[in-house]
This record gives sequence, C-alpha cells and structure tokens, in this order.
Amino acid sequence: MTNDLPVSVQERLHRYYTLRDRVYALTQFYYQKYERARKLEKQDYYWQRYDRLAKFTRKRDLTFTRLIFNSRFGQSSQFVFGYVERARAEAWWRDQVADRQRRGREKFEKLHTYAPWFMSLSVGADYGHWDCEYCGRHFYHSPSTIKRAAKVVYECVCGHCTNQIIERDHGHFPYQ
Repeated sequence: MTNDLPVSVQERLHRYYTLRDRVYALTQFYYQKYERARKLEKQDYYWQRYDRLAKFTRKRDLTFTRLIFNSRFGQSSQFVFGYVERARAEAWWRDQVADRQRRGREKFEKLHTYAPWFMSLSVGADYGHWDCEYCGRHFYHSPSTIKRAAKVVYECVCGHCTNQIIERDHGHFPYQ
C-alpha cells in the first residue's frame, strides 16, 4: 500500500503509526479509568481526558486521510465520513452529563440531610440533656443537625423530628 508513495510521505506515515499506537493506548487507559470511577468528579475528570485524546485522534485521522488522498489522488474534498454523527453523539453525551449534574444539584438544594452528633442513632441512648429546636421537646438521645444545601436549618434536633424530616424527603427513618 505505501510502497508507491514518496519517501517523505512514507516517513510521515511511520511517525503517524507510532503516534497512533501511543495515543490509542492512552485513550483506552483513560476510558477504562472513566468506567471504573465511582465518584462523579472522577468520572468527569477521566471523561475530559479521554475526550481530549479522542478529539486529537479524529484530527490526526483527518490529517492522515488528507495525506494519503492528496499524495494518491491530488487535492480531494472527500476524506472521512461519520464525523457529523460523532459530533452529535458527543453533544448528546455532554447534554446527558450536564443534565445529570443539574438533577443532582437540584436534589442537593431541595432535600434535607442530617448529621448526628454522636455515632449512635438509637432513640433509647442517653447522651445528656438537649432541647429540640424543631418541636421544643426535651430529650436525652443523640441530637442531629439538619441541613439543606449545606446550610444549617436546625442545629439541635431530636431523633423523632429528624425521622419526620428525613422520612418526608428520603423515605427512610435514620433513628431507630
């Protein structure tokens, strides 16, 4: 295939094949890291690395195709098909990631979270005397802090009120 090409083009092809193999290995590495990532931030980080290498690969392939076509057939306007579909798929994926992040942010801003002061979530445990900011009752078990969007709503809340607030948002009772 490449024997009838000029020597300069053959040298450039050799460099191209070497670069292609290196970039392909890196692309696969970051894609595997992306698939194994558990945190959303890590998934985004590895996807950006993978996407950058994939875009570089497409530009490199386009350059390669121009090199071969121009050396064999002169200036040609046809090179590689399918780039429009890939661009649409990438745009769709970016929209999916942005939508997932938006939904996560809305959920974070809408729902309450709780942080117990002590490790025990038992209503029967005795950790001292506390007054609930939500209902005003006096209680003895571990109090908790109720937050919404990282802002403290109630600082000292009893287990019954925590159960009521969290069950309304998340559907489970933290205190037993």
